[in-house]
Amino acid sequence: MSGDNVSRGELTVLAVCTANMCRSVHTELRIRSLAADLPLSVSSAGVNTEPGEAACPQATDSPQTHRSRQIDDDLLESADLVLVMESAHKSRIVREHVRARRKVFKVAEAQRLFTAVVAELAVVRGGGESEWLQVPAEFDSLSHHARLLWLVDEAHNAREYLVESDPDMTDTHGVPGVTHRGIYALLDQNLEKILGSLRTLSPTVESKG
Repeated sequence: MSGDNVSRGELTVLAVCTANMCRSVHTELRIRSLAADLPLSVSSAGVNTEPGEAACPQATDSPQTHRSRQIDDDLLESADLVLVMESAHKSRIVREHVRARRKVFKVAEAQRLFTAVVAELAVVRGGGESEWLQVPAEFDSLSHHARLLWLVDEAHNAREYLVESDPDMTDTHGVPGVTHRGIYALLDQNLEKILGSLRTLSPTVESKG
């Protein structure tokens, strides 16, 4: 994580698609609009990008304000969570940037595993036992930022125990039967649940409860 984000206590999220013109742009903007209350810093990139291109008009009302960029070592190194659209994106990133493996998730995968970790945490904190979740003894004193870093790490560990095939957020160009509206709606559903899991870990939410 970069020094600036450490000092601000933000979880750095990187949304990734192929060209960084449609799906990742929509994801970046959607997270920004839904997560003003969360300690997040979000941006986007592509795995096969022509740098400097405007966004797809369906992804944003201001496509010309966006400029596509290619994913690189610096972006991946500074990210705490990388949300990709397809298995192919995940495979390519993990193959070319091995150190990023623990923080790269398909969007649907992150939604499923974050939800599972939060549910298992409630069991453990309620006095139950878990066969796979590791909750630090100092969890109650952790900041929201520290809890989010823990969530990403435990979601990665949970992949070994909670194996499932998660759907891709399919490319919205040139694929029969796939529409921007349909894929963006599916993205939104998953992103709202992901952000819901992040909110659940807020010490402020707990104190109000």
